[in-house]
Amino acid sequence: MHHYLLLPSSSSSTKSEDAKYYEQEVFILLAVRWRKPNQERYFFERMEDLGYDFTLLDDDDDSSSSSNSNATTLPCKLSWKEYGNSNSDASNQYFTDTFVSIQNYPKSTSGKKNKIALKDVTEEHVQYMNDEEYNEFERMHTQIYMGQRRLLRRTKNENVKKEEDALPETKKRKMELTSSSSSSLLDALS
Repeated sequence: MHHYLLLPSSSSSTKSEDAKYYEQEVFILLAVRWRKPNQERYFFERMEDLGYDFTLLDDDDDSSSSSNSNATTLPCKLSWKEYGNSNSDASNQYFTDTFVSIQNYPKSTSGKKNKIALKDVTEEHVQYMNDEEYNEFERMHTQIYMGQRRLLRRTKNENVKKEEDALPETKKRKMELTSSSSSSLLDALS
């Protein structure tokens, strides 16, 4: 499930003479709990086609989070292109080398008592998790991204050509969305 929030940029009101010839800058704050990465990645691909770039918010870069005892650190540092992608070495390593503890699970496949690699977690494992373990497991699959539309410059005598207008018709047809939540967000942004 994707949660999003549109944030107007404070930098969009530049004092420059040419500022009025730029499209307004928009930020999208998106929390993602990955469940079916190969399908969910389609949202990011479509948004990229519409001129939006998404970068992972890294709380390690935010010095204020270390002073905030309520700050939540999310362990997964993979990009949306890597997460759950079997062709990505970084993703394969994350799912192999990241373990979830399950205190009440009677057996272990990893050789480490009560620790299961993310790639090996099944529904049965989830049923044995207590609330704290389940919350930690969910955090391992959750990321927060900042999306930003690439700006197109226009001069006083020309109109801005939207990036999606330059796409071939076949690509436009392939980019239809199946998810209504993604569709409504895309409609609002295009």
